Amino acid sequence: MGRGLFMSVIGGVAGALVWSVVAYFTGWSFGILAVLLGGLTGAGMVWGIRRQGTVGTGVAAAAIALVCIIGAKFVVGQALAGDFVQRAAMVTEADAIDHYAGEVYDAYSATGRYMGAPDGSGWPSEVMKEAKRLWSETPEDEREEYLAAVSRDALREAKSHQFASGLMLFAMSFGWMDIVFMGLAVATAYRTGRFNSDAVHEVQAQATPNADGLVGGPLSRGAPAGGGTGQA
Repeated sequence: MGRGLFMSVIGGVAGALVWSVVAYFTGWSFGILAVLLGGLTGAGMVWGIRRQGTVGTGVAAAAIALVCIIGAKFVVGQALAGDFVQRAAMVTEADAIDHYAGEVYDAYSATGRYMGAPDGSGWPSEVMKEAKRLWSETPEDEREEYLAAVSRDALREAKSHQFASGLMLFAMSFGWMDIVFMGLAVATAYRTGRFNSDAVHEVQAQATPNADGLVGGPLSRGAPAGGGTGQA
């Protein structure tokens, strides 16, 4: 069964890779790909054991398929979180002005200066007006240094939460349709992984008509029901 487990893992990983790439680049986790993953996992198992499957090999293939699906979802969640981290480092002038506004707000609060209600920017209008003025009067080289510093701070902050963000995205990826297709994938892996060619041949042999056109069985060998001789 060792070779079957190995081939089953290979099939599951291959299916998970395809599923992950499609989900990452499209933003959609197509359920049919989960079922395909289950089929590849079961096929790998039954091929590795030379089509001599049992209930045990079916259960093993189903477990491998489930782990591969969950693993694929986790990888996609972490990859998306990594993208968020990279975008967090892309600081614009608007972001820098927003940081200026925070400093202005703290200064105004410390001196007890009156400030109105926040406007569309999230800051009181007098705070945002002062932040824009300060930014416009800042020399170009100092602006670049400030943007670089803000970018480093944003990147460091985003990285500190990357794993947690990936876990959150991973948890959010389990909708009810995902659960349904995961069940179908596991069922497909189980049914495929327990395939036994000998059992199929035996069933086919039992269902083969004999010379009289009857299906093979105790009543097809000339003896009537009840074990009598058939004579009046």
